[in-house]
Amino acid sequence: MALWKKISGIMKEIPVNKFTGIDRQNAPGLMIDEGASTYCKNLCASLYPAMTVRGGFTKLGTSPQANPIVGLGIYQGSQLHAINKSGSWYWWTGTAWAQISGAWDYSAPYCFCNFRGSPSNPNLMLVSNGVTQYWVTSTGGAVSAIPYLPPGNPCLDTQDDRVFAAGGNNGLTYGNVVSWCNYGAPQYWTPGVPSSAPGDAGSQNLETGRGNIVTCLKAGPSHLTIFTAYDLVEMWGQADNPSTFQLQTVSNQVGCVAQNACTIGPDGNEYFISYSGIYKYSGGVAPDKAFSLPVQYYIDNMNQTSAYSMAQNDGSNLYFAIPQGSNTYATNVLVYSTRYGIWYSYELGISITAMTVMNNILYIGDSSGNVYSLTGTTDSGSATASTWTSKPFGSGSLAQKQEWYNLYIVATLPSGSTLNVYLSPSADSASDFVLAGTLTASSLTQEARIIIPVATVANSNWVRVKLTGTGPYTIHEITRQVREMPFR
Repeated sequence: MALWKKISGIMKEIPVNKFTGIDRQNAPGLMIDEGASTYCKNLCASLYPAMTVRGGFTKLGTSPQANPIVGLGIYQGSQLHAINKSGSWYWWTGTAWAQISGAWDYSAPYCFCNFRGSPSNPNLMLVSNGVTQYWVTSTGGAVSAIPYLPPGNPCLDTQDDRVFAAGGNNGLTYGNVVSWCNYGAPQYWTPGVPSSAPGDAGSQNLETGRGNIVTCLKAGPSHLTIFTAYDLVEMWGQADNPSTFQLQTVSNQVGCVAQNACTIGPDGNEYFISYSGIYKYSGGVAPDKAFSLPVQYYIDNMNQTSAYSMAQNDGSNLYFAIPQGSNTYATNVLVYSTRYGIWYSYELGISITAMTVMNNILYIGDSSGNVYSLTGTTDSGSATASTWTSKPFGSGSLAQKQEWYNLYIVATLPSGSTLNVYLSPSADSASDFVLAGTLTASSLTQEARIIIPVATVANSNWVRVKLTGTGPYTIHEITRQVREMPFR
Protein backbone atom coordinates (compact mmCIF):
# COMPACT_ATOMS: atom_id res chain seq x y z
CA MET A 1 0.00 0.00 0.00
CA ALA A 2 1.37 3.39 -0.98
CA LEU A 3 2.14 5.81 1.80
CA TRP A 4 0.80 9.33 1.93
CA LYS A 5 3.48 11.84 1.09
CA LYS A 6 4.26 14.46 3.66
CA ILE A 7 2.91 17.84 2.59
CA SER A 8 5.81 20.24 2.26
CA GLY A 9 5.81 23.85 3.37
CA ILE A 10 3.50 23.60 6.40
CA MET A 11 4.76 26.09 8.95
CA LYS A 12 4.63 26.00 12.71
CA GLU A 13 1.49 27.76 13.99
CA ILE A 14 1.90 31.55 14.13
CA PRO A 15 0.22 33.24 17.11
CA VAL A 16 -0.66 36.92 17.50
CA ASN A 17 -1.31 37.76 21.14
CA LYS A 18 -0.07 41.33 21.45
CA PHE A 19 -2.53 43.70 19.83
CA THR A 20 -1.03 47.11 19.15
CA GLY A 21 -4.00 49.12 17.94
CA ILE A 22 -4.51 50.96 14.70
CA ASP A 23 -1.63 51.73 12.33
CA ARG A 24 -2.51 53.31 9.00
CA GLN A 25 1.07 53.95 7.92
CA ASN A 26 2.50 52.51 4.73
CA ALA A 27 -0.80 51.52 3.14
CA PRO A 28 -1.82 48.77 2.63
CA GLY A 29 0.10 47.93 5.82
CA LEU A 30 2.42 45.17 4.62
CA MET A 31 5.21 46.26 6.96
CA ILE A 32 3.35 47.14 10.17
CA ASP A 33 3.38 45.01 13.34
CA GLU A 34 1.68 41.60 13.29
CA GLY A 35 -0.73 42.73 16.00
CA ALA A 36 -1.58 46.07 14.40
CA SER A 37 -4.78 46.86 12.53
CA THR A 38 -5.20 48.77 9.30
CA TYR A 39 -8.73 49.64 10.37
CA CYS A 40 -10.55 49.18 13.62
CA LYS A 41 -13.41 50.80 15.44
CA ASN A 42 -14.66 50.73 19.02
CA LEU A 43 -11.91 48.55 20.48
CA CYS A 44 -9.50 49.66 23.19
CA ALA A 45 -6.29 48.84 25.09
CA SER A 46 -7.76 48.62 28.60
CA LEU A 47 -6.89 44.87 28.77
CA TYR A 48 -3.63 45.11 26.80
CA PRO A 49 -1.98 43.02 25.37
CA ALA A 50 -5.47 41.71 24.58
CA MET A 51 -7.93 43.97 22.78
CA THR A 52 -11.44 44.48 24.04
CA VAL A 53 -14.56 46.40 23.11
CA ARG A 54 -14.59 49.89 24.63
CA GLY A 55 -17.12 50.88 27.26
CA GLY A 56 -20.37 52.51 26.25
CA PHE A 57 -21.67 56.06 26.40
CA THR A 58 -24.73 57.51 28.09
CA LYS A 59 -26.90 60.47 27.11
CA LEU A 60 -27.36 63.04 29.85
CA GLY A 61 -31.06 63.87 30.18
CA THR A 62 -33.08 65.38 27.38
CA SER A 63 -31.54 67.96 25.09
CA PRO A 64 -33.15 71.35 25.85
CA GLN A 65 -32.86 72.40 22.21
CA ALA A 66 -31.88 70.63 19.02
CA ASN A 67 -28.93 72.95 18.37
CA PRO A 68 -25.24 71.98 18.24
CA ILE A 69 -23.26 72.25 21.46
CA VAL A 70 -20.52 74.88 20.91
CA GLY A 71 -18.87 74.66 24.32
CA LEU A 72 -18.53 72.34 27.31
CA GLY A 73 -16.83 73.40 30.53
CA ILE A 74 -16.44 72.37 34.16
CA TYR A 75 -17.00 74.83 36.99
CA GLN A 76 -14.37 74.33 39.70
CA GLY A 77 -14.00 70.65 38.83
CA SER A 78 -17.51 69.59 39.80
CA GLN A 79 -20.23 71.10 37.61
CA LEU A 80 -20.82 70.50 33.90
CA HIS A 81 -21.86 73.48 31.76
CA ALA A 82 -22.92 73.58 28.10
CA ILE A 83 -23.53 76.34 25.56
CA ASN A 84 -25.48 75.54 22.42
CA LYS A 85 -25.85 77.15 19.03
CA SER A 86 -29.06 78.93 19.94
CA GLY A 87 -26.94 81.03 22.30
CA SER A 88 -28.29 79.38 25.46
CA TRP A 89 -26.19 78.34 28.48
CA TYR A 90 -27.20 75.35 30.62
CA TRP A 91 -25.74 73.44 33.56
CA TRP A 92 -26.30 69.81 34.52
CA THR A 93 -27.95 69.48 37.92
CA GLY A 94 -27.26 65.75 38.07
CA THR A 95 -30.71 64.84 36.79
CA ALA A 96 -31.63 67.53 34.25
CA TRP A 97 -30.40 70.56 32.31
CA ALA A 98 -31.14 73.95 33.91
CA GLN A 99 -30.82 77.17 31.92
CA ILE A 100 -28.60 79.95 33.20
CA SER A 101 -28.62 82.45 30.37
CA GLY A 102 -29.61 82.98 26.77
CA ALA A 103 -28.89 85.16 23.71
CA TRP A 104 -25.18 84.37 23.53
CA ASP A 105 -23.05 84.59 20.42
CA TYR A 106 -22.55 81.19 18.79
CA SER A 107 -20.40 82.00 15.77
CA ALA A 108 -17.37 80.15 17.16
CA PRO A 109 -16.61 77.41 19.72
CA TYR A 110 -16.16 78.47 23.35
CA CYS A 111 -13.22 77.91 25.66
CA PHE A 112 -13.48 77.70 29.46
CA CYS A 113 -11.00 78.24 32.27
CA ASN A 114 -11.27 78.35 36.05
CA PHE A 115 -9.72 80.62 38.62
CA ARG A 116 -9.73 79.70 42.30
CA GLY A 117 -9.46 82.94 44.20
CA SER A 118 -8.35 83.99 47.66
CA PRO A 119 -10.92 84.65 50.42
CA SER A 120 -11.32 88.19 49.10
CA ASN A 121 -11.73 87.14 45.45
CA PRO A 122 -14.38 84.83 44.00
CA ASN A 123 -13.96 81.41 42.44
CA LEU A 124 -14.67 81.93 38.76
CA MET A 125 -15.25 80.10 35.53
CA LEU A 126 -14.36 82.36 32.61
CA VAL A 127 -15.84 81.71 29.17
CA SER A 128 -15.06 83.23 25.78
CA ASN A 129 -15.35 82.59 22.07
CA GLY A 130 -13.73 85.86 20.99
CA VAL A 131 -17.07 87.64 20.67
CA THR A 132 -18.76 86.91 24.01
CA GLN A 133 -16.68 87.03 27.22
CA TYR A 134 -18.44 86.17 30.47
CA TRP A 135 -17.96 84.49 33.82
CA VAL A 136 -19.87 82.52 36.41
CA THR A 137 -19.16 83.00 40.11
CA SER A 138 -21.17 80.14 41.64
CA THR A 139 -22.65 76.78 40.72
CA GLY A 140 -25.70 77.48 38.58
CA GLY A 141 -25.18 81.16 39.33
CA ALA A 142 -25.76 84.27 37.26
CA VAL A 143 -23.67 85.07 34.22
CA SER A 144 -22.04 88.48 33.89
CA ALA A 145 -19.58 90.12 31.54
CA ILE A 146 -15.91 89.95 32.53
CA PRO A 147 -15.26 93.54 33.64
CA TYR A 148 -12.40 95.45 32.06
CA LEU A 149 -11.24 92.56 29.83
CA PRO A 150 -10.42 93.96 26.37
CA PRO A 151 -12.82 92.57 23.75
CA GLY A 152 -12.03 89.86 21.25
CA ASN A 153 -10.10 87.20 23.21
CA PRO A 154 -11.00 83.68 22.00
CA CYS A 155 -8.23 82.08 24.10
CA LEU A 156 -8.19 81.90 27.91
CA ASP A 157 -6.18 79.94 30.48
CA THR A 158 -5.00 80.24 34.08
CA GLN A 159 -1.32 80.18 35.06
CA ASP A 160 0.19 80.94 38.49
CA ASP A 161 -2.67 83.04 39.96
CA ARG A 162 -3.28 84.94 36.76
CA VAL A 163 -5.70 84.54 33.90
CA PHE A 164 -4.17 85.07 30.47
CA ALA A 165 -6.18 86.00 27.40
CA ALA A 166 -5.10 86.17 23.78
CA GLY A 167 -6.38 87.04 20.35
CA GLY A 168 -7.40 90.60 21.16
CA ASN A 169 -5.72 93.33 19.11
CA ASN A 170 -6.77 96.80 20.25
CA GLY A 171 -10.37 95.69 20.35
CA LEU A 172 -10.20 93.66 17.14
CA THR A 173 -11.05 89.96 17.30
CA TYR A 174 -8.41 87.28 16.72
CA GLY A 175 -5.23 89.34 16.91
CA ASN A 176 -1.76 88.78 18.30
CA VAL A 177 -1.98 90.42 21.74
CA VAL A 178 -1.46 88.39 24.93
CA SER A 179 -3.06 90.04 27.98
CA TRP A 180 -2.93 89.18 31.68
CA CYS A 181 -5.02 90.25 34.65
CA ASN A 182 -3.90 91.71 37.95
CA TYR A 183 -2.07 89.18 40.10
CA GLY A 184 -4.73 87.14 41.89
CA ALA A 185 -7.60 89.31 40.57
CA PRO A 186 -9.06 88.24 37.21
CA GLN A 187 -11.70 90.96 37.34
CA TYR A 188 -9.05 93.65 36.65
CA TRP A 189 -7.25 93.83 33.31
CA THR A 190 -6.08 97.42 32.95
CA PRO A 191 -3.88 99.20 35.52
CA GLY A 192 -5.85 102.01 37.15
CA VAL A 193 -9.20 100.79 35.83
CA PRO A 194 -10.99 101.14 38.11
CA SER A 195 -8.92 103.66 40.05
CA SER A 196 -9.18 101.47 43.16
CA ALA A 197 -7.20 98.68 41.43
CA PRO A 198 -3.87 100.04 40.12
CA GLY A 199 -2.46 96.50 39.88
CA ASP A 200 0.01 94.98 37.45
CA ALA A 201 -2.19 93.84 34.58
CA GLY A 202 -0.75 94.27 31.11
CA SER A 203 -0.28 92.92 27.62
CA GLN A 204 2.42 92.07 25.13
CA ASN A 205 2.35 91.74 21.36
CA LEU A 206 3.33 88.39 19.87
CA GLU A 207 5.44 89.06 16.80
CA THR A 208 5.99 86.19 14.37
CA GLY A 209 7.58 86.01 10.96
CA ARG A 210 4.25 85.25 9.33
CA GLY A 211 2.25 87.75 11.39
CA ASN A 212 -0.09 85.01 12.55
CA ILE A 213 -2.91 85.46 15.02
CA VAL A 214 -3.00 83.57 18.33
CA THR A 215 -5.00 80.34 18.10
CA CYS A 216 -4.37 78.74 21.51
CA LEU A 217 -3.08 79.41 25.04
CA LYS A 218 -2.07 76.51 27.27
CA ALA A 219 -0.77 76.76 30.81
CA GLY A 220 2.02 74.23 31.27
CA PRO A 221 3.75 73.09 34.46
CA SER A 222 6.08 76.12 34.65
CA HIS A 223 5.27 78.44 31.78
CA LEU A 224 2.59 79.57 29.36
CA THR A 225 2.60 78.18 25.81
CA ILE A 226 1.24 80.44 23.09
CA PHE A 227 0.33 79.04 19.68
CA THR A 228 -0.51 80.45 16.31
CA ALA A 229 -1.45 78.14 13.46
CA TYR A 230 2.25 77.76 12.61
CA ASP A 231 4.17 78.96 15.67
CA LEU A 232 4.90 77.73 19.19
CA VAL A 233 6.09 80.37 21.67
CA GLU A 234 6.80 80.12 25.39
CA MET A 235 6.22 82.91 27.90
CA TRP A 236 8.56 82.82 30.90
CA GLY A 237 8.85 85.02 33.97
CA GLN A 238 8.02 85.46 37.64
CA ALA A 239 4.26 85.23 38.12
CA ASP A 240 4.17 88.21 40.53
CA ASN A 241 6.44 90.40 38.41
CA PRO A 242 5.21 91.00 34.83
CA SER A 243 8.31 93.06 34.03
CA THR A 244 10.14 89.71 33.82
CA PHE A 245 7.72 88.22 31.26
CA GLN A 246 9.50 87.34 28.04
CA LEU A 247 8.58 85.44 24.89
CA GLN A 248 10.77 82.74 23.38
CA THR A 249 9.98 81.14 20.02
CA VAL A 250 10.39 77.37 19.99
CA SER A 251 9.10 76.63 16.49
CA ASN A 252 7.94 78.71 13.54
CA GLN A 253 6.82 75.65 11.59
CA VAL A 254 4.43 73.90 13.98
CA GLY A 255 1.42 75.45 15.73
CA CYS A 256 -2.00 74.50 17.08
CA VAL A 257 -5.18 74.72 15.01
CA ALA A 258 -7.60 75.88 17.76
CA GLN A 259 -7.89 76.79 21.44
CA ASN A 260 -9.58 73.49 22.29
CA ALA A 261 -7.10 71.40 20.28
CA CYS A 262 -4.42 71.16 23.00
CA THR A 263 -4.39 69.21 26.25
CA ILE A 264 -1.96 68.47 29.07
CA GLY A 265 -1.40 64.71 29.30
CA PRO A 266 -1.02 62.71 32.52
CA ASP A 267 2.74 62.80 31.94
CA GLY A 268 2.77 66.61 32.08
CA ASN A 269 3.49 67.00 28.36
CA GLU A 270 1.39 69.10 26.00
CA TYR A 271 -0.35 67.27 23.17
CA PHE A 272 -1.86 69.30 20.35
CA ILE A 273 -3.32 69.09 16.86
CA SER A 274 -1.40 70.88 14.13
CA TYR A 275 -2.00 71.02 10.41
CA SER A 276 0.98 68.68 9.95
CA GLY A 277 0.37 66.15 12.75
CA ILE A 278 -0.53 65.45 16.35
CA TYR A 279 2.45 66.63 18.39
CA LYS A 280 3.92 66.04 21.82
CA TYR A 281 5.70 68.97 23.44
CA SER A 282 7.89 68.46 26.50
CA GLY A 283 9.19 72.01 26.78
CA GLY A 284 12.39 73.63 25.60
CA VAL A 285 12.85 71.49 22.49
CA ALA A 286 10.97 71.24 19.22
CA PRO A 287 7.67 69.34 19.39
CA ASP A 288 7.66 65.78 18.07
CA LYS A 289 5.02 63.72 16.29
CA ALA A 290 6.72 60.31 16.09
CA PHE A 291 4.21 58.84 18.54
CA SER A 292 1.27 59.76 16.29
CA LEU A 293 2.52 58.50 12.93
CA PRO A 294 0.14 55.49 13.06
CA VAL A 295 -2.78 57.95 12.80
CA GLN A 296 -1.18 60.53 10.48
CA TYR A 297 -3.79 59.47 7.92
CA TYR A 298 -6.43 61.42 9.85
CA ILE A 299 -4.30 64.58 9.82
CA ASP A 300 -3.64 64.24 6.10
CA ASN A 301 -7.41 64.04 5.52
CA MET A 302 -8.54 66.67 8.07
CA ASN A 303 -10.83 69.56 7.19
CA GLN A 304 -8.47 72.47 7.82
CA THR A 305 -11.29 75.02 7.60
CA SER A 306 -13.26 73.53 10.49
CA ALA A 307 -13.00 75.16 13.93
CA TYR A 308 -14.02 71.93 15.67
CA SER A 309 -10.78 69.99 16.06
CA MET A 310 -10.29 69.26 19.77
CA ALA A 311 -8.19 67.35 22.30
CA GLN A 312 -8.81 66.09 25.85
CA ASN A 313 -7.43 63.61 28.37
CA ASP A 314 -9.01 61.67 31.23
CA GLY A 315 -5.86 60.80 33.13
CA SER A 316 -5.32 57.54 31.24
CA ASN A 317 -6.04 58.22 27.58
CA LEU A 318 -5.70 61.15 25.21
CA TYR A 319 -8.67 61.93 22.94
CA PHE A 320 -8.51 63.74 19.59
CA ALA A 321 -11.51 64.65 17.44
CA ILE A 322 -10.47 65.73 13.93
CA PRO A 323 -13.10 66.53 11.25
CA GLN A 324 -12.41 64.59 8.05
CA GLY A 325 -12.78 65.58 4.42
CA SER A 326 -15.41 68.31 4.02
CA ASN A 327 -17.15 67.50 7.32
CA THR A 328 -17.47 70.32 9.84
CA TYR A 329 -17.52 67.90 12.78
CA ALA A 330 -15.62 64.72 13.58
CA THR A 331 -17.57 61.47 13.91
CA ASN A 332 -14.78 59.44 15.48
CA VAL A 333 -12.37 60.01 18.36
CA LEU A 334 -8.74 58.93 18.13
CA VAL A 335 -7.71 57.45 21.47
CA TYR A 336 -4.07 57.22 22.57
CA SER A 337 -3.11 55.10 25.56
CA THR A 338 -0.25 56.94 27.25
CA ARG A 339 0.45 53.81 29.30
CA TYR A 340 0.91 51.43 26.36
CA GLY A 341 1.71 53.86 23.55
CA ILE A 342 -0.93 52.58 21.12
CA TRP A 343 -3.88 54.07 19.23
CA TYR A 344 -7.49 53.04 18.76
CA SER A 345 -10.49 54.75 17.16
CA TYR A 346 -13.93 55.20 18.71
CA GLU A 347 -16.72 55.62 16.18
CA LEU A 348 -19.64 56.89 18.22
CA GLY A 349 -22.17 57.55 15.47
CA ILE A 350 -22.54 61.22 16.46
CA SER A 351 -21.14 64.50 15.15
CA ILE A 352 -18.75 65.75 17.82
CA THR A 353 -18.86 69.48 18.56
CA ALA A 354 -17.30 69.76 22.05
CA MET A 355 -15.39 67.72 24.63
CA THR A 356 -14.44 68.14 28.28
CA VAL A 357 -13.42 65.95 31.23
CA MET A 358 -14.78 65.86 34.78
CA ASN A 359 -13.68 63.38 37.44
CA ASN A 360 -11.69 61.45 34.79
CA ILE A 361 -14.80 60.94 32.64
CA LEU A 362 -14.97 62.28 29.08
CA TYR A 363 -18.07 64.27 28.12
CA ILE A 364 -18.98 64.91 24.49
CA GLY A 365 -21.41 67.38 22.92
CA ASP A 366 -22.94 66.73 19.52
CA SER A 367 -24.57 68.57 16.64
CA SER A 368 -28.08 67.66 17.86
CA GLY A 369 -27.65 69.40 21.21
CA ASN A 370 -27.02 66.24 23.21
CA VAL A 371 -24.30 65.67 25.79
CA TYR A 372 -22.92 62.18 26.48
CA SER A 373 -20.62 60.74 29.12
CA LEU A 374 -18.28 57.87 28.24
CA THR A 375 -19.88 55.59 30.82
CA GLY A 376 -22.13 52.54 30.71
CA THR A 377 -22.10 49.24 28.82
CA THR A 378 -24.08 50.20 25.70
CA ASP A 379 -24.05 53.04 23.21
CA SER A 380 -26.96 54.98 24.64
CA GLY A 381 -29.06 51.81 24.74
CA SER A 382 -27.67 50.03 21.65
CA ALA A 383 -25.07 47.27 21.66
CA THR A 384 -21.64 48.51 20.59
CA ALA A 385 -20.67 47.48 17.05
CA SER A 386 -16.96 46.89 16.50
CA THR A 387 -14.55 45.96 13.70
CA TRP A 388 -10.91 44.91 13.52
CA THR A 389 -9.03 44.34 10.25
CA SER A 390 -5.55 42.83 10.37
CA LYS A 391 -2.55 43.72 8.30
CA PRO A 392 -2.05 41.61 5.15
CA PHE A 393 -0.29 38.51 6.47
CA GLY A 394 2.30 37.17 4.05
CA SER A 395 4.95 34.49 3.96
CA GLY A 396 8.71 34.81 4.39
CA SER A 397 8.76 36.76 1.14
CA LEU A 398 5.99 39.11 0.03
CA ALA A 399 6.21 37.47 -3.38
CA GLN A 400 5.58 33.97 -2.00
CA LYS A 401 2.11 32.44 -2.10
CA GLN A 402 0.48 30.62 0.81
CA GLU A 403 -2.48 28.48 1.80
CA TRP A 404 -4.28 28.74 5.13
CA TYR A 405 -5.68 25.60 6.78
CA ASN A 406 -6.78 26.61 10.26
CA LEU A 407 -7.43 29.73 12.27
CA TYR A 408 -7.60 29.57 16.06
CA ILE A 409 -9.14 32.36 18.13
CA VAL A 410 -9.02 32.63 21.91
CA ALA A 411 -11.74 34.99 23.05
CA THR A 412 -14.03 35.94 25.89
CA LEU A 413 -17.52 36.35 24.45
CA PRO A 414 -20.28 36.84 27.03
CA SER A 415 -23.93 36.03 26.53
CA GLY A 416 -25.67 38.38 24.10
CA SER A 417 -22.55 39.16 22.08
CA THR A 418 -21.73 37.99 18.56
CA LEU A 419 -18.43 37.72 16.70
CA ASN A 420 -17.92 36.93 13.02
CA VAL A 421 -14.61 36.08 11.35
CA TYR A 422 -13.90 36.96 7.72
CA LEU A 423 -10.91 36.31 5.45
CA SER A 424 -9.71 38.21 2.39
CA PRO A 425 -7.14 36.96 -0.17
CA SER A 426 -6.01 40.50 -1.07
CA ALA A 427 -3.94 43.25 0.50
CA ASP A 428 -6.45 46.08 0.31
CA SER A 429 -9.76 45.22 -1.35
CA ALA A 430 -12.86 46.02 0.72
CA SER A 431 -15.17 43.74 -1.28
CA ASP A 432 -13.60 40.28 -1.15
CA PHE A 433 -14.02 39.28 2.51
CA VAL A 434 -15.59 35.84 2.94
CA LEU A 435 -17.25 34.68 6.16
CA ALA A 436 -15.07 31.92 7.60
CA GLY A 437 -16.79 31.30 10.92
CA THR A 438 -18.87 32.62 13.80
CA LEU A 439 -18.13 32.36 17.50
CA THR A 440 -20.98 31.66 19.89
CA ALA A 441 -21.30 33.26 23.29
CA SER A 442 -20.02 31.44 26.35
CA SER A 443 -19.70 32.23 30.04
CA LEU A 444 -16.03 31.16 29.90
CA THR A 445 -13.02 32.16 27.83
CA GLN A 446 -13.03 29.87 24.81
CA GLU A 447 -10.72 28.64 22.08
CA ALA A 448 -12.42 28.32 18.71
CA ARG A 449 -10.92 26.50 15.73
CA ILE A 450 -12.05 27.67 12.33
CA ILE A 451 -11.33 25.21 9.52
CA ILE A 452 -10.75 27.20 6.36
CA PRO A 453 -12.05 25.77 3.07
CA VAL A 454 -9.10 25.41 0.70
CA ALA A 455 -10.65 27.56 -2.01
CA THR A 456 -11.21 30.51 0.32
CA VAL A 457 -7.66 31.89 0.38
CA ALA A 458 -5.73 29.38 -1.72
CA ASN A 459 -2.50 30.48 -3.39
CA SER A 460 -2.68 34.00 -2.08
CA ASN A 461 0.26 36.31 -1.53
CA TRP A 462 -1.50 37.89 1.42
CA VAL A 463 -4.44 37.10 3.68
CA ARG A 464 -6.30 39.50 5.95
CA VAL A 465 -8.50 38.67 8.91
CA LYS A 466 -11.51 40.81 9.77
CA LEU A 467 -13.52 40.55 12.98
CA THR A 468 -16.93 42.16 13.31
CA GLY A 469 -18.84 41.98 16.53
CA THR A 470 -21.80 43.27 18.47
CA GLY A 471 -21.67 43.72 22.22
CA PRO A 472 -18.68 43.24 24.54
CA TYR A 473 -15.90 40.72 23.92
CA THR A 474 -12.15 40.36 24.36
CA ILE A 475 -9.66 38.86 21.89
CA HIS A 476 -6.67 37.24 23.58
CA GLU A 477 -5.01 35.49 20.64
CA ILE A 478 -5.36 34.77 16.93
CA THR A 479 -3.25 31.89 15.56
CA ARG A 480 -2.95 30.88 11.94
CA GLN A 481 -1.74 27.61 10.40
CA VAL A 482 -0.18 28.23 7.02
CA ARG A 483 1.49 26.36 4.21
CA GLU A 484 4.10 28.26 2.24
CA MET A 485 3.93 27.42 -1.44
CA PRO A 486 7.06 27.00 -3.57
CA PHE A 487 8.12 29.82 -5.88
CA ARG A 488 7.15 29.21 -9.45
